[in-house]
This record gives sequence, C-alpha cells and structure tokens, in this order.
Amino acid sequence: MDGVQGPARAGREDRAALARGSRSVPASVPAPASIDAPSLRVQRSFDELGELATRWDELQHHPWSDREHFQAVTASEPGFLRPHVLAVAEPGRAPGLCVASLNDEVLRWKVGGLTLARTRARVLRVPTGGLLALATGARVRLVAEALRASLASGEADAVYLHEVDKDEPLLAELTRLRDPGRDPAPRLSNGWTIALPPSFAEFRGALPGKARSNLNHAANVAHKRLGGEPRLCVYREPAELDTLARDCERVARATYHRRAGVGFVDCPATRRFLAHALARGWLRVHVLYVGERPIAFEQGLCYRGTYFGRHTGFDPEFAEARPGVYLVVKVIERLCDERVAQRLDLGSMDTQLKRTLGGLPQERVSLYCFAQRPRGAWLRASRAAVGWIERGTRAALGGKLARKLRRALPG
Repeated sequence: MDGVQGPARAGREDRAALARGSRSVPASVPAPASIDAPSLRVQRSFDELGELATRWDELQHHPWSDREHFQAVTASEPGFLRPHVLAVAEPGRAPGLCVASLNDEVLRWKVGGLTLARTRARVLRVPTGGLLALATGARVRLVAEALRASLASGEADAVYLHEVDKDEPLLAELTRLRDPGRDPAPRLSNGWTIALPPSFAEFRGALPGKARSNLNHAANVAHKRLGGEPRLCVYREPAELDTLARDCERVARATYHRRAGVGFVDCPATRRFLAHALARGWLRVHVLYVGERPIAFEQGLCYRGTYFGRHTGFDPEFAEARPGVYLVVKVIERLCDERVAQRLDLGSMDTQLKRTLGGLPQERVSLYCFAQRPRGAWLRASRAAVGWIERGTRAALGGKLARKLRRALPG
C-alpha cells in the first residue's frame, strides 16, 4: 500500500473489514450525566483528524506518534485499515488524545527467533507516545471503555499498547485482575535514557573513573585491531538515502539480529520511513568504515530535543575490535558537541554499556487486551502459552544460555 491512504479508500476498506463480523460501532462513548464530565469521540478518517491537528502537534513527544509520521508512514504499512484516534473533550480544558490505528495483520507468537504460532487478527495499535494528556481518572476511564467497546462490538480482536511507561494511568485501568480480556503475559522492559550536557568533556567528566577507563580501553582496542582510527560518516540528507541503506544492509545481514528476524532490513517499507525521516530532518545514520568497508552502524532520530536510538549492528568479523561500543561513544560525542539534543533515548534492551554510560532505566510495558469472543480467546491462549514457555526457558537455562539459544533459533 503506497502513499497516504485517503478518506474514501479508508472508508471502503473499513466497511469491508467491518463486514467480516458482527459490527455495531459507536461513534462516541456516552458521557456521564454531569455537563462538566468529559466526553469522547473516535475519529475514524483522515478528514476527521484535520480538526485535531493543532492539539496533536502541541502534545506529541515521540516520533512514532507524530501526526505527520502517522499519516505518511503508518498509513502506508501493510495491513493498515484506517486511523482510530480517541479524542477526549472536557469543559474548560484542552482535549486529550489516544492515537491508534486499526490494522488487519498476522500476529506471530515468538520465543526468541522461533515462531510458535501465527494468527490473523484485527488489532487496534497504540504506538509509543500515543497517549497524550490522559492523566485524569475520568479521561482514562472513558478511553478504556471506548477500547473495550471496540473489542465487544467486533471492530477489533485485540488492542495493543507498545512500550508504555509503567506509571501510565491507562495501564492500571486495562490490567484489572478480574478483566477476562487482560494480557496474561505483558512484556516488561527498561527504557534507558541519558541527559546530554553541553559538551562531551562534561559527559566524560561525570562518569565514574572505572567507566572512563573502560571507554578509553575500548577506543584503544578499536584502534589496535582496526589498524588506526576507523572512518566515521554521518548521513542526514535525502540524497544520501541509497548509500546509507546499502551500507547498513551490508552490515545488518551478517548480524545476529538478522538471524533472529529483527533489526534493520533494506526493503521498500524501510525506505519509505527513511525517506520521510530524512525529509523531516530527523534521521541521522552513523556508519563506521575500515577503508571502504562498513563494519558498524547506528541509526537514530532527533525529535523535539531527544535523540531516539533505533537500529544498530556491527559485522561479527570485527567483534574483537568492539566497533559497536566505539561507535556509540562517537555518537554521544557528536550529539553533545553539536547540541542537537538534550537527551538520549537508548531504547529498551538492557546492556552493560548503557549502565556504564550512566543510563537511567525507566520501566515500560507492552501489552494486549483481548476481545471476549472466540478469536480473542484464541489470541489470549496463544499469548499465555508463549509467555509460559518463555518464563520456563529463562528459569531452566539462565540469562546467558537463553540469549545463546535465541541467537541459535531460526528466524
């Protein structure tokens, strides 16, 4: 599906999707009797989203829930049916939003790189950063009721929230113990962030002595193993798309991420995203070279004062030189000295390097809510089985062996 899906096309596909089962979808959730209580309306077309543009632009703080990204990239992804944005209005207060999209997709239930089951489903997806100004109890309850209404009516088989802060009020509302549709195996992760000072010298000076020593050692090892200082290129211009995609792919196809079915892949969908991010001035791709050969890369997005690390990878042939560590340090050095961001978001994977760099963990949760119908029950059972297997594997093998097993499993 190429380009932004227009309202007419969205309407046709939406009607086709709704025709596949029993559908009685409310346009809004009734408000309580008090005239001062908040009310909610679901925006299901791009025409309707236009009236929310100003408020959405004011609130957005993460690239995945950025309005233009939603319309230009999310809407072009395979399986996208239409927007599903919940707008909460309240007398005397600015509205709050829950950004979501309705997708027809195949859910792959995986342990490591091994897919145990596949199930086709209609899923309401809320991206990271998609919950905007929903802190009050009344607003949270309205949004939760609207999401459950979509599940009850058959509009969706599941709702999925990706990497939501653990303290987000909506999580508590959606994970009540007596709710039969709640996720039996929510995924917990740590989001690692670093405050960036005005200079790299200040950043290094704030690290413990052992951490500074480790970084010096990593740089010395890289220089020794690679025969001098490797060349670093930073790509950020639209005309550089072909070069950066080609060189990142040369590295990525040799990494364990590729064997596990994750990480960077040079494909049309990836190129659409990269082209959009380059045009908006968000994207920075750092590639490390030995001669003309790329050996490591790091991709990130500069967005509203935060640099969001995205895909990384290094050629395992050069593992002893620790090019990944060397590159991350160089990225931080450039970000500090160029003052393009005040904060670095290192993503959710917990590593010793992030601890060494002074990262602050923030607990995040990814979870589903399932419809109380046959397909929803099957999805919930699949989720529970995968969670049980995953917990058993970790308990039986321990962290290090489990990581080795995940790398060995086919994608």
